[in-house]
Amino acid sequence: MVPPGIPTLNLDGRSLGSIANRHPSTQGAGSSAAPSWSSLFIESQFYYVFTNMEYYEPTGKDGISEVPNHIVEEGENVWKHYLVGYFIEKRLPFLVVKNMLQKLWIVKGNFEMVADKELFYFKFGCEEDRQMVIEQGPIFVVGRVFVIRPWTDDLDSQRKEIQTVPVWVKMDLPKILWTEKGISFVARRLGKPLCVDAATANRTRLNYVKVCIAVDASCKFPDHRKFNLGKGRIVDVTFDYPWIPSFCSKCVAFGYSSEKCNKG
Repeated sequence: MVPPGIPTLNLDGRSLGSIANRHPSTQGAGSSAAPSWSSLFIESQFYYVFTNMEYYEPTGKDGISEVPNHIVEEGENVWKHYLVGYFIEKRLPFLVVKNMLQKLWIVKGNFEMVADKELFYFKFGCEEDRQMVIEQGPIFVVGRVFVIRPWTDDLDSQRKEIQTVPVWVKMDLPKILWTEKGISFVARRLGKPLCVDAATANRTRLNYVKVCIAVDASCKFPDHRKFNLGKGRIVDVTFDYPWIPSFCSKCVAFGYSSEKCNKG
């Protein structure tokens, strides 16, 4: 049970007040009585957040519960609009990061920022602002590289240790591969494709494709790859990286180079 007087927060981070304030009768002069457990669930909008909790019959085997597809899809729909940012090196305090980003990001609307261990989550009121932040790529916050990417369901595994970093890649792609599936297929040779910039999506710049790809520290950042289109047609796709994160090939980790590795 939450101790009396401790503020409670809903999922949006807004205060619901404290338990002590909701039960003034227990806070009278000389009174030290805490509210009863059952009193915390009196039907009122101030006492809980979810009003339509559902019961699900447990399913699964070997001690592993099966999560229905519609629950997973619902979660994806909630979080897919968020952007996630993190530092390659040591994380900076929340308020330092927020104050700096408010100065660096010239946005038309507003944005919300919350933290989950090493990760910072951002929700934008304006889609144009969200796209601008994605395309801006990595930025420096107090001298440290801060990268930002769209949310994907594998990010929870990186709450304590950063395993992948988003990098923008310019590809000299033949037009026959200039489709969502074609770009994804080529990008997958480097890592996990996340998104493309607006000019690529709208085909308003045709000399190269620009795609954001989540790469791990084992990526070799090749400058080209060959692809067989069939009927004897082989194309050589070149890759250009505006920014490559520092990484150690010995430890297979981001944040420092092999030359600065303690392993020598």
